Amino acid sequence: TVRDLVLHGEGSELRVGDTPLHVGLPGRFNVENALAALATAHVLGRELRLAAEGIGRVSRVPGRMERVNAGQSWTTIVDYAPEPESLRRLYEALTLIPHERLIHVLGSCGGGRDVARQPILGRMAGERANVVIVTNEDPYDDDPWEIIHRVASGAQEVGKKEDETLFQILDRREAIQKAMSLAGPRDLVLMTGKACEPWMCLANGQKVPWDEVKVAREAIQTVLARTASSQA
Repeated sequence: TVRDLVLHGEGSELRVGDTPLHVGLPGRFNVENALAALATAHVLGRELRLAAEGIGRVSRVPGRMERVNAGQSWTTIVDYAPEPESLRRLYEALTLIPHERLIHVLGSCGGGRDVARQPILGRMAGERANVVIVTNEDPYDDDPWEIIHRVASGAQEVGKKEDETLFQILDRREAIQKAMSLAGPRDLVLMTGKACEPWMCLANGQKVPWDEVKVAREAIQTVLARTASSQA
């Protein structure tokens, strides 16, 4: 029996029967994941208390609600969330993290994936984020600009305005740099779609090495350096 559930921006606290459980990742879906792991351990004959202690030591899962800290005053989070339901659950979790504006960098995957979800993702971002930046993800052999425009169309449907609250930027590194340059103290920059994937998949089977967290950290450092230079 699950009881005494408390959700907060750094994770969750609850009890499973008489066993306390700390989940070091925010969001109700992470509680559900932790309970599934706990149930699996129980079925395998592991002691519930020891399994709970092991779960409690997990504070980071690459590409899943992963925070990027490089000395900035705003929050930066990388998450996979490639389709509407996962994005909905992610937005739900973000309500637990105090922030002022939400700046969301997203795209959508090509290569035969569901085209219909692309404007849906854009519309969801347009409804939840203050600023939406649509960029390249994994186009494969599809035209990346067509994907970007379809995602952006969803954001436009709910009132986002081009070059004000909506930006379409093909180069993902440039898009992330734009997001960091717009971020103010206590804002939250969210990047979805790539997470910990090590490649960006382009036309004709081309794969370009990619590290979303590294790119985000470099973009933050660039903004901080510019700020320090302007104040010198």
